[in-house]
Amino acid sequence: MKKCFKCNQVLDLSEFYKHPSMLDGHLNKCKSCNKKDSEDRRKEKEKDVNWVLSERKRHREKSRKYREAGKASKADQEYKNKWAKQNPEKIKAHRIVNSALRSGKIHRHPCFICGNKAQAHHDDYSKPLEVIWVCPKHHAEIHIKINEQKLMKKDYQDDPEEYFQMLKDREEQKTEDFNKHWERTRPNEVPGGNTFSYLPKE
Repeated sequence: MKKCFKCNQVLDLSEFYKHPSMLDGHLNKCKSCNKKDSEDRRKEKEKDVNWVLSERKRHREKSRKYREAGKASKADQEYKNKWAKQNPEKIKAHRIVNSALRSGKIHRHPCFICGNKAQAHHDDYSKPLEVIWVCPKHHAEIHIKINEQKLMKKDYQDDPEEYFQMLKDREEQKTEDFNKHWERTRPNEVPGGNTFSYLPKE
């Protein structure tokens, strides 16, 4: 048995995390208190937008290494399952697009940025057959950019002028090629053909 210095409860040793530097081989703070402190620190750090963006980047890199190593990340799969439950409209739109591709109602186009093999990106999930064709790399960049802008807007929502200036400054950091194509989401503005894939059968 051991007493937690934080909550002062006397608990079984199994309720304390192991630590080689401690005399009894266990931390002096119980698991419950450790978890609570960790969660409190995370919530405090989440107030810093730059920290959140840095963490997202770190997790993307970690997931990329797992995929390259051919390993399935348990956290990735749990996130996908959670995302699917929280986004039924998006899942439905993806299924409609796949069905339309199989039936020939729409046709796959190359990435409108680089010309590589592409996948469908939705600007509006309520219009499942209006999609922009982008390769996985540029598709990920689009969603990263959208999520970053949403996050930054929360931080600057009390000062719209500062928010839009911040977006302008961040845009200048992007590559010239990506910036050039980012706003080109209308068919008559994209060199070489349609951006949208909705091509009804004649």
